[in-house]
Amino acid sequence: METVISNLVTRYERGSLSRRELIQGLAVLAAAGTAETASAATPFQANSINHISLQTKDLDGTVKFYQDVFGLPIFNEDRRISTVRLKIGSGRLAIRGVEPSGIVDHIAFGVDSFDKTAATEKLKQLGVTPTDTGEPLGFHVTDPNGYPIQIMPTEAKS
Repeated sequence: METVISNLVTRYERGSLSRRELIQGLAVLAAAGTAETASAATPFQANSINHISLQTKDLDGTVKFYQDVFGLPIFNEDRRISTVRLKIGSGRLAIRGVEPSGIVDHIAFGVDSFDKTAATEKLKQLGVTPTDTGEPLGFHVTDPNGYPIQIMPTEAKS
């Protein structure tokens, strides 16, 4: 990056680059440097909410509520595990017929270029303990308030 900055300043001093162009170039370099530092410090970049999972004692009534009030169509359902998934934009709302009801079971973030092994190591370096629940799509962590967060590949359709 030092070479690029030096070239910009040299071009400015020779008059082939305006003051405005010099400042714009330096600003772009500064922003790029910040992005590189941020991405190196985090295990991965979450880019979507894959799904939010709610627990309810009345599966059919809750599904009906979200369909009637918000117009959410059924994405898929698995009555074997008392779960109905509704489509909401590019994500889903998973409604699980289990007790206790009225809680957010978990939130799942989608991550591009998901590497479970590398992410696990980086999380441990940050003092965050990932919990492998045996799911092939990802794993869970707990935020400082106790909310379970699932981390999974963006393209996963659970």
